[in-house]
Amino acid sequence: MKNFVGKEGESPEDLQQRAVKELSSQLGVPVELAGARHLPAKTLPRNYATAAAPRPTLLLLKFKIAKARSAVFRARAKLAGTAWGLDEDLTPLQQQQRKALQS
Repeated sequence: MKNFVGKEGESPEDLQQRAVKELSSQLGVPVELAGARHLPAKTLPRNYATAAAPRPTLLLLKFKIAKARSAVFRARAKLAGTAWGLDEDLTPLQQQQRKALQS
């Protein structure tokens, strides 16, 4: 999940519950997660030390049931007007493989 802003000192369980709540309300489908964690940012923005707002990062979601995962990805078009996004391909290798199949 892209652009999900974390809260200072938020536990992994709180992060997971907040992600479930936000996704369920935005997508209108039940979301069951087995886990959620922020991926570390590769680079920091130049004004990171003076930035007032928390920096959005990628959130790695692990679903309990494949059927629920499929429902979430089918409904991801509802996120089009928001800053959030869902993408199945996180690793560079997966992205290269997808581009090769499309061309």
